[in-house]
Amino acid sequence: MKSLPFNLPNAIVEIEIFADSIYYVLYGSHDAMNNFKSIINDYYAKNNIDKKYIVAKLNHPVATLCDSQRESYNKKNKVNHNFNFNKNLEFIQCLVYAECANKEAKDMYTLICLEKIDNTIEFNYPQITLVEDSDPEEVIYKVLKKIDYKIARCVKKNIKLVDIVGDNDEILVYACKLTDNLIKQKLFA
Repeated sequence: MKSLPFNLPNAIVEIEIFADSIYYVLYGSHDAMNNFKSIINDYYAKNNIDKKYIVAKLNHPVATLCDSQRESYNKKNKVNHNFNFNKNLEFIQCLVYAECANKEAKDMYTLICLEKIDNTIEFNYPQITLVEDSDPEEVIYKVLKKIDYKIARCVKKNIKLVDIVGDNDEILVYACKLTDNLIKQKLFA
């Protein structure tokens, strides 16, 4: 066997990645996502945070969801708010959908965050901001730990980096599939 014409270092090389945005997506069965939605929305209501989560089918087009939510919200509240979705939302949705096995993808649901900003309600996946030299998975854990320790623990053990992508922005996408068995074992045990 011929040797390579140069020597490779035996040490592990660390590569530093910079991202404009970091998102995390929680997905799983309808029941699992409804459980999480209730816990997170209760936390936001108690702390007067103007955000709300909804459960959405992972294979449902975001634009259609946005339109139906706008009609329902404006009719219920007798106001006329604008509804927008983050420019990366559909892209992120496709990446997470591709993570699912073919048979399960049609039955997967996800949580989408609705945040009121002025007279607009923005649809987005949860987004985090990193400070220098911080681990994205640890930051996600700390954010969720404020809401519910059991959720945070469950997510920390199962979250993974899906992709580093972006047309105009460089984004990191993390995803965590939460199964009914996982929830029963970790959350409600």
